[in-house]
Amino acid sequence: MHNRRLFDRIVFSALAASLMLWLASNFFVTVWYAKTPLVANDRQKRDAFGAETAIDRDTIVVGAPRHSFGNAVAGTAYVFVRSGSSWVRQAKLVPSEETPYEWQGFGETLSISGNTIAVGIRGVKGKVYIFTRQGTTWTQQAKLTPPAQSKVSFASSVALDDNVLVVGDLGMAHVFLRDAATNNWSYQTTLTPNPVLEYEEGGSVAISNGVIVMRGSGRALVFTRASDGSTWQQQAELIMPAGRKAGVCTVDISGDTIVVGACREHVGLDGAPIGAAHVFERDPKTGKWSYRTRLAPRGVRRGDVLDVTKFFSPYGFGSGVAIDGDTIIVRAGSRSSLFPSREVAAYLFQRTSRGSWWTQRAKILAGAQLSPSVSTASVSGQTIVVGNGFGAFVLKLGRN
Repeated sequence: MHNRRLFDRIVFSALAASLMLWLASNFFVTVWYAKTPLVANDRQKRDAFGAETAIDRDTIVVGAPRHSFGNAVAGTAYVFVRSGSSWVRQAKLVPSEETPYEWQGFGETLSISGNTIAVGIRGVKGKVYIFTRQGTTWTQQAKLTPPAQSKVSFASSVALDDNVLVVGDLGMAHVFLRDAATNNWSYQTTLTPNPVLEYEEGGSVAISNGVIVMRGSGRALVFTRASDGSTWQQQAELIMPAGRKAGVCTVDISGDTIVVGACREHVGLDGAPIGAAHVFERDPKTGKWSYRTRLAPRGVRRGDVLDVTKFFSPYGFGSGVAIDGDTIIVRAGSRSSLFPSREVAAYLFQRTSRGSWWTQRAKILAGAQLSPSVSTASVSGQTIVVGNGFGAFVLKLGRN
């Protein structure tokens, strides 16, 4: 009898410890609110302001793809610049020489690099508009249309890196180049995975220092530019630990680090579709890419003693990723009863001084009374900008 009581106490203590660990991981997570709003006085009630954001140093661009001009729901993009500790509006971007009916969805996808902004309209008749800044004035420099190889999702994402633009499409990515002497943009090539596993590959693209990364099926494809600059070649195939079951959704790159969002990856003993993000790093000496670690929202671990995942709905962690230097932002895709706040959040991870270790620092929500959820997040240096179609907000790291 004594041994049975001792056994029961041990089991009870183990279960209690597991429960407390799970509660601490889920309910005692640091939450930061991006509270500084980006203000556009001519915003409209249902213009989806903040549906997409992009940032590069002291400049932010915010998409409002349902902004109306007369009876046309066309879209626009706002540019904000840092002024001391504040952000002020600098410009409102719209296509030139077209009627609003011709640019419906303008601002659905965005990218910025220095004094150049790319604004995309996704779809069969997708387009990408290029704007450049001289002083404080922004003007349209080019309008890029789909090449013959394009399918149905041209401009599903756009990625700028100085004079190179990568445009995501279904199963492929298109590369456009700007002539530094004439400032003219021209189509260069279309990148496709080798081998092709699924038609859904492509879509999400990113570029950094002449390296392009493209979403694949349970993988990410890395392309580098040949020494003569005229061609691109597939350098690496980055495989997720879960293979094709990872459900890769988004990619981003900063220098020698790639982050891949696997928003449909199943985790836990019962395989709940929580999602994950995976980090790869390149050896600067050999150029070889290696898998480093897996990121998950705190409280979801494979092999927990107390398995709670079977009770909860998909979360879509990894639906959006952004990286700059030692900071990664991973966005969820939907609400889930697994997380007590029930809002769609973004999660901040930072690389530690030990090099390849990444730790979750905070959960980020938008500072909006109407909806604190986050549907887009971008990072540059110590500044994070989030949006949700109801507003866009800025969070400065180190002031929380």
